[in-house]
Order: sequence, then C-alpha cells, then structure tokens
Amino acid sequence: MRTKISALAETIAYALTVIALTVIALVSLFTTSIFQPAQGASSDTVLAEQMTFRGSSALLIAGVPIFVAAIAYASRLMARFSDRGRFVVLIAYVLIMQVTWIGALNFANPQYPDSVMLSRGATELVRGNIAAFSPDYCAPEGALGYQATCAGQDQLMKGNLFNYLAWYPFQSGAMLWFALIYRLFGTQNFMAFQFINALSVTGVVVVLCRFAQLLGLGRKAKVILELLIALCFPLLMFSAFVYTNAVGLLLTLLAALLLIECLRVEHVHARIFLLVGSCVAAALGVMVKNTFNILVLAMLIVLVLATFQSRRWWLLAGGIVGYSLVLKSTVVPVLVMEHVTGQSFGPGMPALSWIAMGVQHKTGVLPGWWQSDALNVYLSTGGDYAAQYRHAVDTIRAAWSSSVNDPLSALVFFGQKLSTEWAEPTFETVLYSGLGIRMHAGNGLAHWLLSEPGRSVVNAYGDVMQSAVYLCALIAVVAMVAVSVLHTSKERDSVNGEILARKATMLFLAVGFLGGFCCYLLWEAKSIYTLPFYALLLPFAAQGFSMLFDCMRKPVARCLNRHRTNATD
Repeated sequence: MRTKISALAETIAYALTVIALTVIALVSLFTTSIFQPAQGASSDTVLAEQMTFRGSSALLIAGVPIFVAAIAYASRLMARFSDRGRFVVLIAYVLIMQVTWIGALNFANPQYPDSVMLSRGATELVRGNIAAFSPDYCAPEGALGYQATCAGQDQLMKGNLFNYLAWYPFQSGAMLWFALIYRLFGTQNFMAFQFINALSVTGVVVVLCRFAQLLGLGRKAKVILELLIALCFPLLMFSAFVYTNAVGLLLTLLAALLLIECLRVEHVHARIFLLVGSCVAAALGVMVKNTFNILVLAMLIVLVLATFQSRRWWLLAGGIVGYSLVLKSTVVPVLVMEHVTGQSFGPGMPALSWIAMGVQHKTGVLPGWWQSDALNVYLSTGGDYAAQYRHAVDTIRAAWSSSVNDPLSALVFFGQKLSTEWAEPTFETVLYSGLGIRMHAGNGLAHWLLSEPGRSVVNAYGDVMQSAVYLCALIAVVAMVAVSVLHTSKERDSVNGEILARKATMLFLAVGFLGGFCCYLLWEAKSIYTLPFYALLLPFAAQGFSMLFDCMRKPVARCLNRHRTNATD
C-alpha cells in the first residue's frame, strides 16, 4: 500500500511537471522577450528592465531543428573521447570561459541596487564602522556612492543601511557573505567576488554531471549533457552577477546530492554523515540566498517518498527535523547582524508582499516585476507588519477578482509574465553584465557581445537553444510519466540503493523545477531567478535529445535497409 501511494505521488509530480513544461515550451515557441537599451544611458551596453514581446519567427522555427542536428553531429564526435577526458575538458572549459568573461567585463562598480547596498554594508562591517547601521546615519557626501542617507531625503532611494535591512532583513546572510569575501580579498573587490561565483557555477556543473550518473543516463545522453552545458551561455555568464545566487545554488544542489547519496549507500553511519552534511549545506545555502528554500522543500518531498519505499523511518524522522531546522536557519544571519550592529531591524516586509507584486501589472512596469508599492506601504504603515500583510492580502484578492471577471486579460498577463521569466533568451545575464561601470567599456569582447549587432546574435541563439531544451526535456519527462505508470510491481517494491537513488534524482530534478515554476508564476518576476531551475532541466533535455535521436535513427535505418533490399532484388 505504501509503495502504491509513493508511486501515485511520483506520477502526479511528473504529470504536473509535464503540464508546466508544456506551458513553458509553448510560451518559448510563440513569444520571445527582449530587453531594451536604457534611454539616456552613457553606454549602448546598458539595458533597462523594459522588454519588447516578439512572436515566433522563421529564424526560430528553422533554428531549432538545425540546433538539434548540430547536437546530434557534435555528440557523435565527442563520444570518441573517454568519459574522464571529456569531463576534465568540460570543467576546465567552464571555468576558463567564466574567467575570460569576468576579465572582459572588468567591473569597477556594479550598479544593481541590491549589489550596491550589500557591498556598502559589507565594506562598513569590514572597516568596523558600525555607526553606519544606525537609523540616522549621514555619510560624508559621495562616501561609497551613498545616494540618500540623511533625514528628509527620499527614503525610497536605497542609501541608508538601517533602512535597507529593516525592509529586507533576509539580506543579512548575503551581506555577511560579501563581508567574508571582502575580509579575505579586500573591500569592493568585485572581481574576487565574481571569481568565487565562477567556482560556484563550476561546482554546479560537477553536481549536474553527477546527477546524470545517478539518473543512469546512457553514454550518448551524458555527452549531450556536456554539450548543452558548454553551449549554455547564460550559465557561463551567471558568475558576473555580483550577488549570492551562484553560491546559494551550489550549496543547495550539493545538499540535494548528499541526500541522494544518503539514500544510495547501505551503511548506517555513512547515511547519518551524509544526511547531516546535506542539512548543513542546505542551511548555508538558504542563509546566503533564502529563495532556495524551494529546493529544500523538494528534498523533503524526495525523502518522504523514498522512505515509503525503503521503510527507513528513522531516516525520515531525522530528515524532517534536519530540514525543518534548515528552513528556520534563515533567521540566524539576522540575529548575527543585529548583534554586531546593536540594532533591531524588525520583521521587514511579509512574504505576501512579493506575491502581491507578482500579480500586479502597473503602467511602465513589466507584468509581475518589481515596483515600489510594497516599500510605499512599509513607509506609510511605519513598518507595521500586520498592516502590510492586510494590504498584500487585499491586493492579491483584488487581482484574483479581476482574473475571474476578465479571464482573457489574466491569461495575457500570466502569458507575458512567463515569457519575461522563461522566454528571455539570456536569463538577464546580459543585462547584469552590462549594468555597471567597467574599466574598458568601449571596446573588446564584452562590448561586442553586449551591444549591437552582437546582442541580437546572442538573443537569437539563446532563443533557439532555450526552445530546444524545453521541448527535449518535455519528451524525457513524458517518458518518465509513462515509466512511472507502467513499471512493474517488482521494481516498485525494490529497495536497491541504486534504483532508489535513480528515482530520487529524477524526482528531485522534476519537483525542484516544478517548485521554481509555481513560485515564480506568482512571485515577483525576474528572468535571472528562473535560471537555476532551467539548469535543472538540462539532464532531462539531454535524455530527451538522446531519445529523439534514437527515434529518428530507426526510421532512417529502416529506409536504408529497404533501399538495400530493393537494390539487391
């Protein structure tokens, strides 16, 4: 009975993943969202959070089959080399390409507001200037680029560190991570920060390759996965984003890998060690970037369903306790910052405020993207948490009522929002690569790729690869649903560690992606937020490419055999 419940839950998860992937694939095929140059910017490489929505093009329709054919040809060439040799070359390539891009950008100062504030706060921490975190602190003019720090100035301009952490106390972990890097490599050392990001992304690639092994992908599918990683330029440009997304993703994926290894091994002491390691890595991951709680919840679901099959109830009990503590651990950096600064930042803004943002479409703002309504409510209520919560609930109810009364407008809204998140070819990595003061902004590789005509080439290629990945991942997940429904009862009852690890890996990747889709369907939108969940699709896409090639090869082989037979006759 327990195994039947587990199998049913897995089938439902895969079926929901198929629905989500189908929606995204259709959105990607029929629309493309392209960022526009910022008006009045000093450089043509600077983009604004404004997009144009384009329909399907002949280039996309022709490009997808050409891309599939290119992958088929390249995978046959790559398969000639040993698995170990290809893996070493892939890791070296990923790291070198990221370092090359970081060097080409040569950031003197990123200008993403959160990066600026986190960097300022970390600099003050390292310098020991704790007074900078007081509510009435007024910095010398131009100090660290402060925009507004004195009483009477526009409080919505993010200049005062106390205000910033009072609005977003969850950013405490990110600020402490910045401070750690600045302590080691010097304050305002953005290149060092980006290099740590590059190491993190390289670690993500290692974990994805290990997931491919645990999935039991064939040699052909593994080669295709390596090609997809090498060709996924948003992943290679991700490290330029001066923020904690990359390191948070590595730590939470490492936590998932340790959990799956825990389910695979047979020795009790090894299981305990791996489970504890998973919880520690997950806690560190969500402390530096708390939105990866989505992946922690996916781990918990995997553990519950795996326990129904293996009947290791003590492991489930330990996991529930451990991952529950992980989800609570995001408060630790806040307590540390309050202790260090001697301030109390309060509860900040409710999580529902971000959902309220995510279901609004205000004039001049992309559907569901950031707008200042939540901060205005915070200021008008004096930071009253209950009043902010009520306002967010009212906003969500109004959006729901509007959707019920005008479903067509709601469909257009969510279609456009999904397009800006999942059908933006660069996942915002081009925008953040161009958003900052660079030492050599007017020439070089970075300038060519970030300005026209290079930017159009990047968008066109990214659009093609994106659509191909969604379609092939959909093929693989549909096959998984069929297997989940039709596989034998003997395999259902099996508690073999390898089989359990294979199922757990498939389920984690599916549920992790599904969690990201559902979250950002409602949450404040940014295409760079969905990039980690796109990366989770790459092993599925590799399997889908492999299955597609097998299906294409069989008709061709039959045709050739028929031709030979006719020639003989």
